[in-house]
Amino acid sequence: DNNKNFVQVMLNGLAKDGGLYVPNNIPKISKRKLHELKNLSYVDLAYEVTKDFVVSKDISKEDYKLILKKTYNKNFGEEIISIDKLNNNEFILNLFHGPTFAFKDYALQLLGNLYDYILKKKKTKPYHNRSDFRRYRLCSNIWMLKVQKNKYVHSFSQKQGK
Repeated sequence: DNNKNFVQVMLNGLAKDGGLYVPNNIPKISKRKLHELKNLSYVDLAYEVTKDFVVSKDISKEDYKLILKKTYNKNFGEEIISIDKLNNNEFILNLFHGPTFAFKDYALQLLGNLYDYILKKKKTKPYHNRSDFRRYRLCSNIWMLKVQKNKYVHSFSQKQGK
């Protein structure tokens, strides 16, 4: 599972061995560059820190910037991340400004928009309704399926669903 690009990793989920993917290289950020990053908006900062991993033949620079802007929009409020100073040496990073008020919003809202973009680009068709499945739309091209109990579902699976 070496030399996979971002989209391949995203669509695969886990590596063949069941573990996580690790990038072939991690770009170094100099102190000078770090100093430059501190004044960027959250969208621009997210772009600068992640572009080397995400931008590829599948996701252009321009499209990735638009995805970030779509993700970190008014759903996160005006202050996407805030920091409370407790004293001179202690601070609290507030990660509750997303739509579900949880830290996971920072990654999962972006991931959902990335999936949406890739699936639209690949023209993936959503799964059609059947009587034994109920589907829930997570975003325009992502559906969660729930198997309904019926005569075709193994009794063990039915017991797991209780």
